Amino acid sequence: MIKSNLRWDLNENDGVVEVSLAGDLDSTNALDFLNQLRNYMKNSINKLVFLVEGLEYISSEGIKALFYAGEEAEVDAKIVLNNNDNFISDLIKETGLDDLFIIERRTK
Repeated sequence: MIKSNLRWDLNENDGVVEVSLAGDLDSTNALDFLNQLRNYMKNSINKLVFLVEGLEYISSEGIKALFYAGEEAEVDAKIVLNNNDNFISDLIKETGLDDLFIIERRTK
């Protein structure tokens, strides 16, 4: 059995759902993460924001989970990176998903 080190926290305020992610989001946990997130998306939301500053690694399967969450919620999905998240930013661009997300960079 593979043990996942993914940690996530969800906060909802006035229809804006912020999901803070830490650890690794990859093929070993992306589907489980998406399934758990679906429970929170049953309510009407206006915006879905992924705070990925705590991620150490994300695979293309992890990116797809973020994309599917936005698609299923039928809202714009935003990924918030800090200025050091070049790996995540590059992966989003390489997979061609940079047009599907609003990418915001924050300084710590």
